[in-house]
Amino acid sequence: MIKQPTTVSDIDKLIADQVQEDLHLDYKDSGAIHKTKKDDISKDVSAFANSDGGLIIYGVRETNFLPTTKNGIDHAQYKREWLEQVIWSNISPIVDDVAVVQIPLSSAESIYTVSVPKSFRGPHQASDKRYYRRYNSTSVPMEDYEIRDVRNRQSILPPLVNVDIEIEHGFLVYLSITNIGSQTAEDVTFTWSPSLKPWIDSQGPNLFTRGLKYLPPNRNYRLMYDGINEALAPENENPSAFDILATYKHPQTGQRVTDSFHIDLMDYWNTSVLHSELYDHGTKIKEAIDKATSEINKLNSHVDYIKNISGPTGLDLSVSSLKNLQHIAQGRNQIERMDPRVWDYRVFMEVLGVDASMAMRLRSFFRSRDEKKDLRTIEGMSDGLLEQIATYFRLEESPSAMPKRSGSTATTRLLPIGMLVAGALLIAKLLKRPDNTHTKVL
Repeated sequence: MIKQPTTVSDIDKLIADQVQEDLHLDYKDSGAIHKTKKDDISKDVSAFANSDGGLIIYGVRETNFLPTTKNGIDHAQYKREWLEQVIWSNISPIVDDVAVVQIPLSSAESIYTVSVPKSFRGPHQASDKRYYRRYNSTSVPMEDYEIRDVRNRQSILPPLVNVDIEIEHGFLVYLSITNIGSQTAEDVTFTWSPSLKPWIDSQGPNLFTRGLKYLPPNRNYRLMYDGINEALAPENENPSAFDILATYKHPQTGQRVTDSFHIDLMDYWNTSVLHSELYDHGTKIKEAIDKATSEINKLNSHVDYIKNISGPTGLDLSVSSLKNLQHIAQGRNQIERMDPRVWDYRVFMEVLGVDASMAMRLRSFFRSRDEKKDLRTIEGMSDGLLEQIATYFRLEESPSAMPKRSGSTATTRLLPIGMLVAGALLIAKLLKRPDNTHTKVL
């Protein structure tokens, strides 16, 4: 593909070198630029976009596909802007990055060169509602399979920018602009339907008026548009239907592409929002509160377990517990026995290592006033357990309650090991004080 000519000498060289028309090059006589030729202009430009791109030179005669002479266009009647507008408004969707260069031949005439890139947003339809492609040096209608093939190009260059409507709380309408791709869209600009201009002028969203230099992946901008009821009211100045075009440089090809979005709020008529965003946030907050409540309840259960040994100023320990801690601190193998009538069943579980059922039976036994009861009658009682009970608890001196003691020495197992260690450290400090007469460890 030849480079787009920008000077008269470039045109003269093409003529002198007899550069032939082909798939990427087309010469047009000055008569091709006329108000009655808009359909032909849109056909030729769309054909290049639907094919592999190319160059159209308006103002050069050709014979048998070879350039012959220059014949300029009256640039006072047909300005460069006129040609750009014809291309822009007569091809759908619009073709991006079309470059029109004016090459003056004289004070009255010019040549126009039009560079058309290969499009990844096709197929593009000409103003006669047909699709064209290049075939050798001419533009011909496309077959159905060719149209589908061009449409599939979009998968090669996936869109990055998306414009859509979001409805919050069931009635607030927002315009949402998002980069839905994995690459950064560069130099993003927007154009819109004329009916949207009053809203643009009044709201003044900067990204619409001045565009965005970069739109990174997953970046989202939301613009408050209107209330849904107000937007659908016939007398509302903000239109309920409009088009927005997003044009940007795609980093994959370095080419500018345009994606078009049609918004029609009437599509939401007689529909409902199942859950508003506020409802969803409330649900998440409730789940977080429920989880926090569950964790606090677990913490309370642990606090309940140890609260019986804590007081306002420290640990509340019985005299026998303090003495046992003193024995441990001094390394003596001696145990102060506890009164089994005052302890909860959990003490029996911890000290004797029995299950809850046995602990409850022991608690009931010792709280009973019947002195004729015998420990051996308790379901599940064993000689080893009887020996442990006699080691750790003070029993009534009666044959029924007091088992025979063996000569073995029991190991120290009064309180949970963490409590014993902490208590031992505390009592060791107290032992150094001459006035150690307190029963509360501070």
